[in-house]
Amino acid sequence: MATIKHRQRYREPRFTPLALATFAQMKELPEQSQDWWLLHSVLRKELRTKPWEWPCIKRPNPDRPSASPRSLAAEKMYCELDKALDQQPLG
Repeated sequence: MATIKHRQRYREPRFTPLALATFAQMKELPEQSQDWWLLHSVLRKELRTKPWEWPCIKRPNPDRPSASPRSLAAEKMYCELDKALDQQPLG
């Protein structure tokens, strides 16, 4: 039986530097503040989310777990951005 060799494809980073910088600023602000929403608009465009994916991120709250699929997706995106931000090299 012949073996199949998989080529490794170049993969773009999941998040752009602007998305990560915007997210970092958002983490410092009170959620749902006017400045937070202004940055949310920037982040949403950078992530290229669909109009129905609103909000595109939501800070997870262990005391109040989300029930809706949209909220769960927004919390997952928050966690992915947070992880990517932590893995970013300093400098």
